[in-house]
Amino acid sequence: MAFFYCFVGVFGLAWLVTIIANTGRIVISIKFLPLLTPYIEYAQSHLLLGIFIYVTMLILYYLRLNFFVGRGTRDESRGNTNTEILIF
Repeated sequence: MAFFYCFVGVFGLAWLVTIIANTGRIVISIKFLPLLTPYIEYAQSHLLLGIFIYVTMLILYYLRLNFFVGRGTRDESRGNTNTEILIF
């Protein structure tokens, strides 16, 4: 049952991170794409900005989730710091 709650929590957090990433992409597109269009075509700059935003958010989400999962397993093992969890 704990796995189910963990899965629901991680899924909900991923949904929230997606909303934040999309909002950030929209805001940054409104502010910065007009500055880039003299140098790069609009479609290319929009694509590059999306790649940058989404990859950055995925990396930050992975690092934060890995930190909390690793911290939880260290607490459960009562001081055994050799335990390392990687989420793929």
